[in-house]
Amino acid sequence: MYLTNTGTNGSSSAITHYIKDVTNMASLPYQHSGTINTSKLYCLHNGAYTNNASWGTPVNISTSTKRTHSETLTSQCDGCHKDSTVSSLTQVDFHNASLQGSDINNCLNCHTSATGPGGIYAAINTATFTQHKNVNNTDGGLTNSDCKVCHTDISNMMTSGFTTATKVCADCHTSGNYNAPIISNHNQNGVNISTPAYCSSCHNNSVAQYTYSKNASVGHYGTKTSLIATADCTDCHKNPVNASIWGQASDPANSGTFPHSIANTPKEDCYACHNSASDFHNVSLAKPAIGTVNCLDCHKTTATMAPKKIDSSVIASGSHNSQACENCHTGATDTNMNSYSFTSDPAKTCTACHTGAGQFNAPLVSEHNQNGQDVTTHWLHAPHATATAVCSSRIPALTAAAVRSPIT
Repeated sequence: MYLTNTGTNGSSSAITHYIKDVTNMASLPYQHSGTINTSKLYCLHNGAYTNNASWGTPVNISTSTKRTHSETLTSQCDGCHKDSTVSSLTQVDFHNASLQGSDINNCLNCHTSATGPGGIYAAINTATFTQHKNVNNTDGGLTNSDCKVCHTDISNMMTSGFTTATKVCADCHTSGNYNAPIISNHNQNGVNISTPAYCSSCHNNSVAQYTYSKNASVGHYGTKTSLIATADCTDCHKNPVNASIWGQASDPANSGTFPHSIANTPKEDCYACHNSASDFHNVSLAKPAIGTVNCLDCHKTTATMAPKKIDSSVIASGSHNSQACENCHTGATDTNMNSYSFTSDPAKTCTACHTGAGQFNAPLVSEHNQNGQDVTTHWLHAPHATATAVCSSRIPALTAAAVRSPIT
């Protein structure tokens, strides 16, 4: 770059006294007659002279900690490093004022290709950006301002790992920030109904990008299409295949606190306790307290929440209408409906209350029963056959022979 120096003042003195201009600025692009062409930036930063100490040890941009660059042509530098005064950096040399550092706030200019170690951070596909493409609602369409709504602090983004502070779904969809639709139920902190599944457990089923982050796929490309019907509880809660795909939805029959429902329970029976709603995120969905639920809420002829059905209208007009279910079914609780069995806990018989010391203020029957003092019978007394017809029709083990009354 400078004439041969035979003096003793070193290279600095030589450059000062003997430097020669080797750039022809009258041409476009500029022509450089020196050892390297300074209008070819890639030669310095991703080419033959990269890391060459003789030329100032230019940084190797292909291994840059700020952004891994794959560009190999000067024209590819234009997007981030050119101002508006020239049409391309190929027309000027690297001293020209039109060359500039990349704007750290220009997210969309850098994220047009994969970045990070091994390209872990995929390029942003602006053409398929969906729900959040105008989340700031100020400048129309997808801009850098939209990126900053979720990526709130980029000061640490050059540090290895996922270090940029980023909002998660709940930051906006529980409060309505940025006009986000409020998700009241079926989230991790639901108003009435919570689920351990994260939003992306279901919503990622409609997209297939950014799998390294539970938020990123949905945050950039989430849609309302290809999602399961959310007005029918049984689609997930009574279908094991769907349950495995959509957030590992649990079968209420296996609940540890209140097991309920059977295989063919329809959604209408779910609504009887949980209310109906346009979708399962709606605030109108309810979860009644266990203490407010009684046996006949499920064991009734108009519901399919339990395999055994009781006609409450018959009980209401019968002799036992003032007794609680638990008086006869002593082992039944609110939490063992899925395992409760008459075999291990048979219901009390008539003599349990109507003989001996008696229970629950039942009238005592001293004779003509299985434990009569003087006159006993093997089975129910014949005069009660008609009265017990309703019961026998609902207890399969109670056959016609069981109402005969041979006296012993």
